[in-house]
Amino acid sequence: MESEADWDAANRQALEVIRWTLWGALARWATTENGPPSSYGRTVDAVARKGFYLGQLEDIARIQARIDVLKVRLSAGYPGT
Repeated sequence: MESEADWDAANRQALEVIRWTLWGALARWATTENGPPSSYGRTVDAVARKGFYLGQLEDIARIQARIDVLKVRLSAGYPGT
């Protein structure tokens, strides 16, 4: 059985993964959004922006899934009590 200290450490680690995943996504979004326009024209830029925004949605969905898993684990509480 998992000790309470191990359970707490696993929760802290999961929270840290969420935090770093969020920071990584924010950094990617900032550098991509502020990048120079392509030399291929406005249509290519529009398609690239659409792909960029869809990628943001995927990042958000991944982060939300990790948060949901952690919420369920924390809501259940330490199994030893």
